[in-house]
Amino acid sequence: MRIARGKDFIGEWPDREIKERIKNGSLLPTDFYYDEEAADWLPLSEYLSKPPAPQKAEKSGMLPCYCGSHLRFQDCCGDSKQY
Repeated sequence: MRIARGKDFIGEWPDREIKERIKNGSLLPTDFYYDEEAADWLPLSEYLSKPPAPQKAEKSGMLPCYCGSHLRFQDCCGDSKQY
């Protein structure tokens, strides 16, 4: 995520590092981050108040089977089984 203080670009860090830098005071709630969804610079105070992003789905073959067994698809109904 890109961060600016006033009109000066100060760095780009992953989310977890942004949170650490806010905690230790090297980034301020009045600093700005670039939000690609909004296509605009927004204050970090808004970033802090955003709900957490939904977790990404697991890679194909790692998803639970649709049959309701709660096994991985590959282990339950995947190509490895003979019918």
